[in-house]
Parts: sequence; C-alpha cells; structure tokens
Amino acid sequence: MNVAHMVMLLVIASAAFAGRDASLPTVLTPDGRIMEGASGSFDPDGFCMTYGPDVEPLFVAEAFPSGEPAPFPGQYDGGTWYTLGSGVNDRVYAIAVSGSDLYVGGWFTQAGGSPANYIARWDGSSWHSLGAGVNHIVGAIAVSGSDVYVGGRFTQAGGNPATCIARWRDPEVGIDATLEEIPVSPHASLHASPNPTASGVELFFQSIGLSPLALEIYDTAGRLVRTEALGTLPAGSQAHYWNGQGGNGQALAQGVYFVR
Repeated sequence: MNVAHMVMLLVIASAAFAGRDASLPTVLTPDGRIMEGASGSFDPDGFCMTYGPDVEPLFVAEAFPSGEPAPFPGQYDGGTWYTLGSGVNDRVYAIAVSGSDLYVGGWFTQAGGSPANYIARWDGSSWHSLGAGVNHIVGAIAVSGSDVYVGGRFTQAGGNPATCIARWRDPEVGIDATLEEIPVSPHASLHASPNPTASGVELFFQSIGLSPLALEIYDTAGRLVRTEALGTLPAGSQAHYWNGQGGNGQALAQGVYFVR
C-alpha cells in the first residue's frame, strides 16, 4: 500500500494577528525549532520544513533563496571549507547523506563538469549522475538502503513518466538501476482556511480513495495533540472542519501547529 503524507503549518492566533506576516526566522531557535509561545502568521519564504530525530518539525534555510546560484556543496571542519570537486552549475535545494555518499538535488544540469540532470551523487572523490536524471527541479531527497527517493517539479525520471516523485535503485549495490514513478495523486495538497484562525478551521485536501485517512495535529515540540479518524473517503477534493481543540476536548493555546 502506498501512503502519501501531506504536512502544512497552521497558526492559531488571536484575531489581531490576522493579515500580519512576520518573517519566519523571527520565531526560530538556532536549530530551526519554533520558539515556545510563538503565535501569529509567519512568512516561510526561503525556508523548507524537515524533521528532527524525534520527528519534531524543523525549518532550514533553502540554498540561496534570493535566486543567486548556490556554490557547490562543501563540508565544514574546524573553520575550513573544502570543495567537492568542481561542484554543480546551479542551485542546490536538497541534500541527503548515506554512508560515504552525498546526494544533491536542485536546479543544476551538470555536476563535476559532466551532465547530471537535477540530481547527482558525490562518492567522496568524484561526481556521478543518476542515470538520465529527471526533467525538472528536485526539491527533496531521502535514502533508504539502495533506494534513493526524489521529489520535485519533474514529470519524467530516466525518460519515463514520473509525476513529481520517483525512486532510483543504485546499480553499485548489485540492483538494476531504474527511476520509477511512485503512484501519488498529482494534485495532492492540504490547505487551511482561515489561517491564522482564532477558533476552528476548515481543512481542504485531496483523497485518492484507496485507504483510510487520519487527521493529526502536532505542536512545535512534535507532540501529537489531536487525532481524528476520517475513514476511507471517495477520491477527489474533500473538506473537514477541525474545531481547534486537542484530544482532551479543550481549545489549544495560541501558537503554531502542524497538520498532517
């Protein structure tokens, strides 16, 4: 069974905060967590969300969100930067490490001076392409064993149809290499209105109609504060009203919450 998770940031705030979009860094700790007691609506431009060791949400700066090309990746060791070959020729949006291998994805078409369409691997001494790559930007990478999962704005992977997400199987560990489509709704989305909200909120999302769905609400420390079983819904656009209450039936305090 294929399961797709959709995550969004939801702010519970007093009505006075509506329409105000402070910069997200103003409420982030140095390690990317939302500060305790933060409330309001924050502009996440230039940041992407990831997860910490306890599955708590973290926010990290994207590589050069101003639009300037990012330099090639490097590694930090006691105050000295080291180049990784000649790097890549445009922006890097995603990085994943597996053993001695570094995978990078972004808006580049070359790595180490050789063709590498939007994704490449650094083995510690040289760059390698992942087959024919994909045909547009890669914004997320995850590695599990010999499998490398990539997400982005592409419609093809290895020359085959692949809607926004695909898997690469590394030939160097004895498995045939291929980029294959993972069947996920191309219209998968999750929206909340109003956001910020002073009480409840209407959640809008897409259902693929294949398995039961569950609504989960997390606080900024990664704690699950509310869960609701939605059952198996028909495929297509759906809406669900959440009243802003936690699992104890009490209204949640003002602050930032995450909806999955």
